[in-house]
Amino acid sequence: WSKVSGPAEVTFDDANSLVTNAHFTSRGKYVLRLTMNDGLFAASDDLIVVVNSEPQVSAGADKMIRLRDTATLQGALLDSGLGEEASGTLTYLWSVESGPGEVTFANQNALATTATFTKSGPYLLRLTANNGFFTASDDVVISVAGRVTPGLQTLHVFKEGSGESVRDIAALDPPLPFALPESGVTWVEGGLA
Repeated sequence: WSKVSGPAEVTFDDANSLVTNAHFTSRGKYVLRLTMNDGLFAASDDLIVVVNSEPQVSAGADKMIRLRDTATLQGALLDSGLGEEASGTLTYLWSVESGPGEVTFANQNALATTATFTKSGPYLLRLTANNGFFTASDDVVISVAGRVTPGLQTLHVFKEGSGESVRDIAALDPPLPFALPESGVTWVEGGLA
């Protein structure tokens, strides 16, 4: 047995045996040759071997959205893992690994898609890629903030008489507005009245 062509080294357990194992150090398309020689005549035949590996994908960066918003999921194929692009077909699947509610994907079989969520909280989503031979995956965390509703109390921080701006620190984006009634307010222990 011998290597005729290929992107890297090939070793054989026993290159002089009719049946042997070949070991490849890199993926790609290889041509191996078996040569028979009886001392008078030689004959050979070639074998094409395509060596594949796991694909590499990225599910994108973790993000925070509001419950009423749609999350844009930007998956990326970093490496197909295919020794020859025509040797396999890539498929993708978005799935929910954990979360407090239901998730609906616009197209769960696309690298780039959108998702909506039924409840607030953290969700672990997984993007899985399959090249026909191997499967690999990557995870992304989507933190879904609760829905803003009329009458919701916000958390504002300020100091009496300090002249500081009033700011919402409830971690909602955009921050909820803070308005004082025209009749004015009175500072009492623990807050405004």
